[in-house]
Order: sequence, then structure tokens, then C-alpha cells
Amino acid sequence: MFGQFLPLRRCGRHIFTGIAVALTLCASTGCSKINEYQQETEVQHTLGEVDRQFTIEPTSDTELPHDKGPKKWISHALALMPHSAFPFVGSSDQAGIIDILELRGRYPLLIDLLKKAIADPKMPHDADYTALILSLAESQQRIGSPSDAEKTYAEAIPLISSSFRKAGTKIDPDSGIILEKARAEYYGGMRAQAMKDYHSIITTDPDNAAEAENDLAYMLALDKTDLGQANKLATTALAAARKDGNDERIGMYEDTLAWVDHQQGNDKDALYYEDEAAELLPLMADVQYHLGEITRANGQNFEARIAYVRAIRLDPFFPEARAALKALPPSAADTHQQAAS
Repeated sequence: MFGQFLPLRRCGRHIFTGIAVALTLCASTGCSKINEYQQETEVQHTLGEVDRQFTIEPTSDTELPHDKGPKKWISHALALMPHSAFPFVGSSDQAGIIDILELRGRYPLLIDLLKKAIADPKMPHDADYTALILSLAESQQRIGSPSDAEKTYAEAIPLISSSFRKAGTKIDPDSGIILEKARAEYYGGMRAQAMKDYHSIITTDPDNAAEAENDLAYMLALDKTDLGQANKLATTALAAARKDGNDERIGMYEDTLAWVDHQQGNDKDALYYEDEAAELLPLMADVQYHLGEITRANGQNFEARIAYVRAIRLDPFFPEARAALKALPPSAADTHQQAAS
């Protein structure tokens, strides 16, 4: 699993909110200025109402009767600060529209709102604007539109660094921006350049080396190439995460190593690491999907079914998990339960 800076908007297909979060963090700490404190406060209050009005259980439907209230409050938040990305990205105290809608699986609605915001000619083209484009790309990926997502990622690549420069901030080569650029390049179809940037980070940037090793290992696992090297990279990254004691990173890096092991056919080892990842990251849909794939490979169809269902509940627009669940043959436990009912 690729790295990211804040929880839990991550996805393997996934993967990408790291860039949007990095840019948003920069924006909130001075790279891009949001105008009036009073407006921000009112928008945050409105977004809190959006959050409260949604049902907790995610669903793939986007036009349910109980969605009318949240949509009304979303419109109100956008009207309070037109031509601003602030309602989308939120703050450290209140999730923005992006987080709220992703959590509920309302990707079609989010895509529609993001497209309108990006097309707004009065929207400042700053770090937050780049975050909107990246969130659009991730949402397109989530609903199974990889070609659209690739085009959107490619559009974002030249903006990642330039948005910082426009804000008057110099790019520190050790700041992690190259890492974010590498992720965009991978999903934007620029695999060779992404590989080059990852290797550069690993050899020259000790602060971001472990995350680059993890990213590169996962990339190689996705592409099913050089899996021996991927295993070495993932193992090294996991050792660094365990040394630091960051449970979220440990879980993400265990997920990567498990997926590499799975691609190598080492499914018993893979299950050990994936079980640990699922315990540390119970709300990550991709971890549940990986757990389903690995338990299925170990002949545990009943456990695989549970994991696939959990993945879909966490991310209703998860085509791989839905396809895997549909293709899964019934286990002995399934048959016994059906007979009992």
C-alpha cells in the first residue's frame, strides 16, 4: 500500500490521497491563504451539519431520500465561500466535503462537485486547487474509470511543484514533494519516471526513504515485476516503521509486504502480515480486500467472504472486491449456514 500522511482516505487502487493531503497541509499552514476567519468558522459549522445528517452506513446509492438534507447543507457551505477550495478540504478541526463524501461512498456526487469547482474560472490555481484535481482523480479511480483517472493524474503532475512556487514557497528537495510527484507519475502512466524518482529518494533522502521503499515495493507488486526486489524493499521499509513505532505506517507496510508475498505465491507468510495489517487498519477497504484475496488463496473461502463484504461496506465503489465476492464459491460454512436457515 502506498504511503500517505493522514488517515484513512487511502486506496490501493487507492493510494493517492497522499498528494492531496500533503498539498492541503501546506495550504493550511501558509502556502495558500484562505480569506476571512469568520467565513471559515461558518463553513466549518455548516460542514459539521453535513456530517451529522448523513447516515453512518455507506451505500453505493447517491440519490437516497436521506441525502437531500446533506446536499442542501453542502450547497450552503459552497455558497458561503464561492470560488474557494476551503469547503472541500476543510481544516484540522472539521472534515471537508471530500472527506465526508468519500467516507459515505458518494463518489458520483463528489466527482460532480469537484468538476464544477475545478472548472470555476475564479478558483485560485494554488495548492488547494491541485488537491481538488488529485481528489477527482482518486474518485474516478474509485468508481472504476481508470482511463479518466489517468488523464486527471497526468494533468496534476506539473501542478504539484508549481502550486507551491506560485504560493512563494521554495521546494525543499527533502520535503517529500518528489515522493508525491512519483505517485502522481505512477498513476498518470509515467511508470519509468516514477521509478527513477523513487530510486532517487531512496538513495538521497533518508527522511522519506522508507516511504519510497514501501511505495516502490507496492508498485512492483501491482505490476507483478521484480518481486524479489519488491520483497526486499517492503521488508526494509517495515523494519524502519517498526523502529519508529508508528502503528499506521506499520499496518500499511505490512499490507505491502503481504501483497508482495501473495504475488510471489507465499500465501502463508502473506496471511500472517495481512492479519496484522487488518488489526491495525480495520477501516481501510483495501486492506480488507487484500485479506479476502489472501485468505481465499489459503483455501479459507468463508473468511474471504467476510473480508470482501467488509471491504464493500467501507467502499461501496470497489469493483475488484465486488467481482471477487461474486466469483467466490460457497464454502462448507456457507452451505451449513444456508441449510440451517
